[in-house]
Amino acid sequence: MENNFIKKIKIKNFFSIKNEIEIDFEADDYTVKHHKDRVFQYENRYYNKLISLYGANASGKTSILKSLVVVGAIINNESSTNVPFSIKNKYAHANSKTEISINFVLVINDIAQEFQYLLILDSNKEKINYKISNEIVYIIENNKRVTFLNRKDKKISIDMDGDTKTILFDNLKDTISTIKEFEIFDKDTKILPSIKRFLGYIPYLTNINSAFFTSFGIKEQDEERLMLDIVNDDNLKIFLSKFFKSIGLDIANIDVEFKLDDNNQVVGVKNILLYHDVNKEIPIEYKLESDGTKMLFKVLIDIYLAKQRGSALVIDELDSVLHAMIVPLLCKLAIDNNVQLIYTTHNIYNMKFLYADEIYIIEKDNTHSTKIIEPKKQNNIKGYENFLIMYEENLLGGLPHFSNIFTKIEND
Repeated sequence: MENNFIKKIKIKNFFSIKNEIEIDFEADDYTVKHHKDRVFQYENRYYNKLISLYGANASGKTSILKSLVVVGAIINNESSTNVPFSIKNKYAHANSKTEISINFVLVINDIAQEFQYLLILDSNKEKINYKISNEIVYIIENNKRVTFLNRKDKKISIDMDGDTKTILFDNLKDTISTIKEFEIFDKDTKILPSIKRFLGYIPYLTNINSAFFTSFGIKEQDEERLMLDIVNDDNLKIFLSKFFKSIGLDIANIDVEFKLDDNNQVVGVKNILLYHDVNKEIPIEYKLESDGTKMLFKVLIDIYLAKQRGSALVIDELDSVLHAMIVPLLCKLAIDNNVQLIYTTHNIYNMKFLYADEIYIIEKDNTHSTKIIEPKKQNNIKGYENFLIMYEENLLGGLPHFSNIFTKIEND
């Protein structure tokens, strides 16, 4: 079965990333030979289902994830008032444009095809929201790019009335995505609606909220949507209950409490209810559960929905409130269900369960430039080493820089 997945990301001048970085998710020979279940195949090459971003605090890991979330939000036209002005911090180049490029494979009409989406954003020192300078969609054929859409050149390869096309381009606001504006006209190739579904669904399946900050658990604005998913999908409830049981949580059943009007008619959904084995008659509201249970609940639902919708899953600080031994189980859950999981983590324990091509270490140098360290590219690494030990011995990089450690607070 073919799957949708991301192959490569390039980012320049975005949030804390001022230089251009590239992360290529191509798998190495060892993983392809010994662990084919952990990779996607496209043509004659293989790409990882699991991408783990490691690094010290403030190294830029979250900025990489935000690039995917911001692209999805812009394509959905849902964040024009939330994107931070200039979408960069003070270390970036204030007057230079922001560029985000994503190479990905989509299955359209049962045929897998590679695309590249390039988003260029204007940026300056003024306190304004983003402005789209250009959007380009390339179809990649035989390693060559064929332009399907170029916003600045007013070019788009779909069959539509020329006057309508001209009017739409001429009146396109600089905060509205070309894909958002034109996808309803692309009924033949289905490329634009497919891109919108794939990239545009990423902001729904993440714990980076609409203001582009990380939250742990279900985002408030998503609770009602997730309640409806639970109401309408018995398989989701069964899946959640089975996983909870498998890791020793005593959640026996999951249900939803409805909102009722004065006539006792259902008018909406109110709460997610979790029934525990200790008392199967009295539920606990989701909001009253522990942070770890809420985060686990969120991640499990996102993996389930990512599988259903053929989307990639982006999670910041996956290990933040979860037990270290649960993280490799969630990674295996994603792998076994062909869900591409891209996440940041400080859980070095999980390195024991990863291979060289699934680890990316993010560092900042003394000029605040971002550096990507890829163990798979180091000549002395075979692919199956214990990367926890190697990381602890500083053979991979990405350790916090300790010097003259301060541990005593002096009184005046």
